[in-house]
Amino acid sequence: MRCNWHQLFARLTVAYISFAGVLFYFFWVQPSLSDNPRLHIGADSTFYLWIAGLIPHNPNEGELLPMLSASSNFLGPYLIASGLRHNFLIFLFNISLFVLAIHYFAKATPFLKKESFLLLLLLNPVICISILTLSKEILAILSTALLCYWINRRSRWLGAAILLISFLARWESMLAVIIFMFLSRSNSKFSRHRKLTLSLMILSFSVLYPFIPFLAELGAISAALDGNTIATLTEWQSHGLYFIAFFPKLALNLFGGVKQFGAVDSQDIYNAFVAPVGSVFNIAICAWFLLRKRFTLYNDKLFFCAIYAIMFVTGPSVQIRFWLPLYIILCLELCQYSDQTNTELTQQSSPTPA
Repeated sequence: MRCNWHQLFARLTVAYISFAGVLFYFFWVQPSLSDNPRLHIGADSTFYLWIAGLIPHNPNEGELLPMLSASSNFLGPYLIASGLRHNFLIFLFNISLFVLAIHYFAKATPFLKKESFLLLLLLNPVICISILTLSKEILAILSTALLCYWINRRSRWLGAAILLISFLARWESMLAVIIFMFLSRSNSKFSRHRKLTLSLMILSFSVLYPFIPFLAELGAISAALDGNTIATLTEWQSHGLYFIAFFPKLALNLFGGVKQFGAVDSQDIYNAFVAPVGSVFNIAICAWFLLRKRFTLYNDKLFFCAIYAIMFVTGPSVQIRFWLPLYIILCLELCQYSDQTNTELTQQSSPTPA
């Protein structure tokens, strides 16, 4: 197909954002990681750089936590920082992983509007900052791309790679992938009755949550956040009411960051701008999806989104960056050609009979 004006506009916008991102890295991000520690742009970048020994300890980062525990996992960023030892090399590494992720998203979705999809990703500041700084999110983006590709291939080696990369991001992500791989098996009763399966998952979490020791830590954290709506909901789930807390907590996680606009230090760019705008993008994409698409659990990617949400809603606080896989998958679904256009593209790509 010839490039139309829509594609040309998208390509020029992507090029502009990419160029602006490089300038933003050199003039703002790099100083925030060295010369100006008060300027907070990356979510936890300076903390990861500190535990890797690349920058001095900043008292604002708090005390050192275990590298790997039930409530913390810094292994992925630590290995990246320890192996590369320089912020600019980390930046180039992130770009490489992002390009690789886009490649696998495109392979997983043959009739993808690549320019539009890439534009929706780069316009979201949470994704941009994840590329520009040391973060777990770049690993989460890559594992999401590989999972979308795995859904059509079901390769054991690819599945193992997804589990490893997911674990290097967050152990909860790895657990969500394991549960999805198990429940989505062909000819499985769980796969055939997906609404019932998810209902049983929520019910199981409601019953088991109060009795799992490391999850009790979340209740302690929520107690320290007394007065916060999401803390109250976390308290409910610690008393067996997860099935009630689930949907309001999901809404707060996806959309609640908008209330942070102007509510924090202007030097804290991540929490004052990046996270709130990320919530705005979540609102826009979810609304667009509901208007344009039908949410069906028999779409494996959307089934994974539901499982992922059940796993991550248990957290005691709003962390917009945890929800990038859902945002990306919804964008992937929205940026596919219609069935009629798919048919036309297939006919155009098929060889003409002699």
